[in-house]
Amino acid sequence: HLIAGADTLRARADSIASDVEPELSLAVDAMFPNKILMASLKALSETFPCLPVSLFTEGLGAPEQRLRDGVARLAIYCLFTTGAQDLESEYLTSIPLVPVVAAHHPLAAVEGPVTRDDLEPEVQLVLTDRTSLSSAMRGGIISHRLWRFADLHTRMEYLLAGFGWCNMPAHLVEEHIAGGRLKRLHLKEQDGASFPVHVVHVRGTTPGRAGRWLVADLRKRLPANRPVQ
Repeated sequence: HLIAGADTLRARADSIASDVEPELSLAVDAMFPNKILMASLKALSETFPCLPVSLFTEGLGAPEQRLRDGVARLAIYCLFTTGAQDLESEYLTSIPLVPVVAAHHPLAAVEGPVTRDDLEPEVQLVLTDRTSLSSAMRGGIISHRLWRFADLHTRMEYLLAGFGWCNMPAHLVEEHIAGGRLKRLHLKEQDGASFPVHVVHVRGTTPGRAGRWLVADLRKRLPANRPVQ
């Protein structure tokens, strides 16, 4: 065990000497497709087997807060959420958002395109930020009655239970739509949107070799010229 531990420490020291960060600390928006992230992180672990990874999966301004607190060195989220001007960023991909409701919800029975008048009296399930970074963002809110959730997956459970409607990443709801548990609403106005995702780091710092490798691998799995499906 001592010899194995010494070998690990030696390999880690060699990695640092070759521009590989001592740890990859990554904050990722929960809307980012986890299957793709896992595939890239699996490939990363095979390429850099001695590299420890810390992964924070949160929403709205929380990935940026991890970056600003120095807890994460790299963040993947929508920079427009906070409008930050003092960070380095580059576009990665876009995630389609679709309006959905439980199949047994009254909105699911509306014939034809759903209007604002149909939506306003119904409960809209929205995400709330654990930070104050996205406090100025009001986009996408239509209904007069809001239920707020700090966690994307908890909101999904309440959506499936028929508590209200919301916009969800298409890749998270496609199986539920196909299985008849959710219905995709077709809105008369603003029928669907997209969620741009950026790779962000603190200005004046550069991601290490493993961080750069991960971003390059994600780009291969997420062609920039088409949205995530």
